Amino acid sequence: MKDKKLILMLAFIVAANLFGQSNSKGKVFGIVLDAANNLPLEFVNLSLVALPDSSVINGTTTDKKGNYEISNITIGNYFLRYKFIGYKQIESKDFSLNSKNQIINLDVVSMQQEDINLDEVTVTSNKIMMSNSIDRKIYNVQQDILSSTGSASDLLQNIPSVQVDIDGNVSLRGSANVLILINGKTSPLMGKTRAEVLQQMPASSIDKIEVITNPSAKYKPDGTAGIINIVLKKETGEELNGTITGNIGNEGRYNGNISLNYKTGDVNLFGRYSLRKDYRNGYSYVNRTQFDSSTGTPSYYDNNSTTNFRPLSHSISLGIDYNYDQLNSFGIAGDYFYRGFTRNDISDNVYSDSAKIITEHYERLRNDDEYEKEGAITAYAEHNFQLEDH
Repeated sequence: MKDKKLILMLAFIVAANLFGQSNSKGKVFGIVLDAANNLPLEFVNLSLVALPDSSVINGTTTDKKGNYEISNITIGNYFLRYKFIGYKQIESKDFSLNSKNQIINLDVVSMQQEDINLDEVTVTSNKIMMSNSIDRKIYNVQQDILSSTGSASDLLQNIPSVQVDIDGNVSLRGSANVLILINGKTSPLMGKTRAEVLQQMPASSIDKIEVITNPSAKYKPDGTAGIINIVLKKETGEELNGTITGNIGNEGRYNGNISLNYKTGDVNLFGRYSLRKDYRNGYSYVNRTQFDSSTGTPSYYDNNSTTNFRPLSHSISLGIDYNYDQLNSFGIAGDYFYRGFTRNDISDNVYSDSAKIITEHYERLRNDDEYEKEGAITAYAEHNFQLEDH
């Protein structure tokens, strides 16, 4: 009998230990609300922190109703830390999990939004380099590094479908029959001297370049491969402002530009002067064999030619604008272009018979002073509509 009582007692002790071990875990739960409107906060981060070493044991996030629960917590002392972006971090009061108190209800916790003082913020944006509208492609030159140092010809070389040869001649889709406008208007300077003018026009004065491959009837595009419209910047600064640029190359090449603008009230005075000095050399060689039609005897002709010239060109623009109101303006402007140079040619000519014995040898020297000039005066009255390009 005593043995049976002893066995029952041992069994009771073991069962009690097993029951205690199976319930040695606890849990904690609660709700998180917004202190301003008492609405549930979802995705609040909760960290279970052990005492006294402040180590993070476990964690969870709130659901869409603001509820949370952390289970399977080892018996011990803890507190909860609440974190959420835009809200002040808070901590719960300390609590103890033990065999008599294994479930902790922290009830409702409210979090307050945090006021964040930011430094001054500057928002900037850049136009894309190339954009398309209904009837044209627009090249915003501000994104091109050449817009601060190059010329109009340099910018045109970077535009798809536009070609510029070594002499500055412009063609569109392989055709040189292209109309070039300045601010949507024809200019006498964009005639036979336009290659030189474009090489002198500073890129820094250009706002954008429009390529119109299918121009409408208002441009009178008969017989042209398309239109290139160069839109110049509009000076908006008050009082006196301007820019000066210069470039130096090898073989004595250089160019410079000075642009000034003076605005006071509704009156705007502007002027620009450009100087370009170039250096060009040319060399050609001709070797020709000729046969006598009756005897078939050959004869020979050799020609070596060297050409050099240094053109110097000047471009001047002056004008005045008057803004009557925000939509109407009047103005008058004058343009003058001069290009002069001295050409030196040396041509060596040698004639030889069938035995390649020289029968004639002479040199031809050419010294030629040339110049060309263009001038124009333009007066305008302009009305702008509220929408751009109207």
